[in-house]
Amino acid sequence: MSMPRTALLLVAQLVLSTASAGAQDDVGSRPVGVAIAAGGGSAYDLVGFHVELSSPKGAVFFGSGLPVFLAGGSDPHYDLAAGIRFFSGMREGIFVSFQSLWSLRGDQPTDDRGQPSGDPQHFKSFGATVGNRWRWNHAFFEIGAGLMLIQGSVGCEGCGTFFPIPDLSLAGGYQF
Repeated sequence: MSMPRTALLLVAQLVLSTASAGAQDDVGSRPVGVAIAAGGGSAYDLVGFHVELSSPKGAVFFGSGLPVFLAGGSDPHYDLAAGIRFFSGMREGIFVSFQSLWSLRGDQPTDDRGQPSGDPQHFKSFGATVGNRWRWNHAFFEIGAGLMLIQGSVGCEGCGTFFPIPDLSLAGGYQF
């Protein structure tokens, strides 16, 4: 059997097995599910991970970005990403997600001169994202776009004013 024909048969088998798996979808129809995802975007604190607790049509998630792990003791940066999302399908399909970021102890906001100002624990942003999640049994991939309202401008994090910025999301994960 030639290589192109073998590859074509493997792709056809994958497509057919994915379609038949949807008919007996025990992962998507469970009453409660847990997933872990890694990616980029506001739901992942720029670049990081989150854990989801989900029903077939919605999920709440909490996570943090890689700066938590990379900063070490030199310049601590602790953010918490949290949100809720709703799916058009069973833990897949079109989704709408609402998320926020909070700075936790160690991430001091600054004023226009770069001087520490206010409480190091502060609200950073709020946003909404619309996207799509594709799921293959336990594994999934998602992409989305939206808008974030970031508190403060450059050099003035936590100043009380909000500025809109675009938010793109790209992630992959595993549904337990």
